[in-house]
Amino acid sequence: MRTGNSCGNSGYRTLATAIVCKETDEDFVEIDVKVFPNPSSTEFTLQLNHLTKDAELIVRDVTGRIVERRKLAADENNIIFGNQLPRGFYIGELWTNRKMKSLKFSKWY
Repeated sequence: MRTGNSCGNSGYRTLATAIVCKETDEDFVEIDVKVFPNPSSTEFTLQLNHLTKDAELIVRDVTGRIVERRKLAADENNIIFGNQLPRGFYIGELWTNRKMKSLKFSKWY
């Protein structure tokens, strides 16, 4: 860093900065999830394996609009959703902590 004053005197100063990063095995856990049946004419089942923390499912239509949102408990394994969705293509986002798994599925009559 360089400093100066109105007398024309200047000096240099060095600042030390430390950044601490913490990585754990949990940061690298893959989210194991399946959506079936795909495509569906009625509803979907979201099958979760090894979910250790609460999560959130966000379903978006092709325009990006949120059409369904659900909080999921860590002990839930099979979640039924989408029975109110009209036919079309959808993108599901499963959020756990800071990680997101994207899912694509469609509904047809």
